Amino acid sequence: MDNIRKNRAIVSTNHIDNHGDQISIEVLEQMVHLINDSQQRIRLGTDHRRDLPPKGRLENAVLRKDGDDYLVEADLCEFENIEPVDWDKTLLKESFLDSFQFVEVEKESCDGISISIDVHNFKSIDDYNNCINSIENNENIRFEEHVRKALLPDPEIVFQLAQSYLLCHFLKPVVCKLGEKLADSTTDYALKESKRVMNMINSALREFLFRCIPSTRPANIIFDYPGTPHIELIARTRDKDLVLNALNSHQLSKVGKKITDLSKHINIAKVQFVSTNKGKCIFNYLLTDNGEVIGTKTVFKKRDKKIEMINRNAIRLGRPIAVSCGATGVITDRKKF
Repeated sequence: MDNIRKNRAIVSTNHIDNHGDQISIEVLEQMVHLINDSQQRIRLGTDHRRDLPPKGRLENAVLRKDGDDYLVEADLCEFENIEPVDWDKTLLKESFLDSFQFVEVEKESCDGISISIDVHNFKSIDDYNNCINSIENNENIRFEEHVRKALLPDPEIVFQLAQSYLLCHFLKPVVCKLGEKLADSTTDYALKESKRVMNMINSALREFLFRCIPSTRPANIIFDYPGTPHIELIARTRDKDLVLNALNSHQLSKVGKKITDLSKHINIAKVQFVSTNKGKCIFNYLLTDNGEVIGTKTVFKKRDKKIEMINRNAIRLGRPIAVSCGATGVITDRKKF
């Protein structure tokens, strides 16, 4: 473990930020606890981008007082090994020597539908509430708010759905180890629900894309399906029809086939696919049961190029290099001023 490349950094504080938000001390304590859990680790991410694989993990966190403020310090640990995948030379694998799991992996399927958005992607709190109310008028949906500590983050909306809603019919061989009879029953239910759910997604995207800012940036549109394996579909676009095309049965059947093929070689904890500019779903990267990351050479190159650009800009502007940690599982207590 002494050979791990790591840097000590401040990963969170209870300072009041430029949006007037403040993270409570209790939540900072929760973050320290999560970072120091040797079985479940928080990712070392890049620019709050879920479509980019983790660069490593956070370790050895402490909460310390700095004047009147509190801050969380931790080690930013980069993966120790990078190597070609022996069963597919087009893929790369990054890993540590020890086994663990990323905290973002959710093995239990969720109930119903939830939508998560960032209030800072709207011009005002009224605009944010109007967006939620417009979607709520049509569906019984749980709304959540996620936090990305950035001055003006790219628009992002996360749909979390049970795998039975859209994927069970197409991914029956790989979801949740269902018995055949139960799988058929779930499939029938999914087919009946699919039209209703697609209508909801269409309505929600139309409302969100109309209101979200910055209008010049692509939106991160994420479909999250907890389960075994945990499945994630991501599109970076403002083209609603392109997103809906990526969710059709033909594309989802290709997703299912790819997961089946990958599962022959590796135990998948979480797998991610991204939509191309033609509405096709292609494999991006996956997390294994041992905390390894396997992905395309393209996505690792894209991540490293993004990190290089962030570091270069920070140095040019004389600012600290920002830390993006995928703190899924930390419930943020946000206080408006």
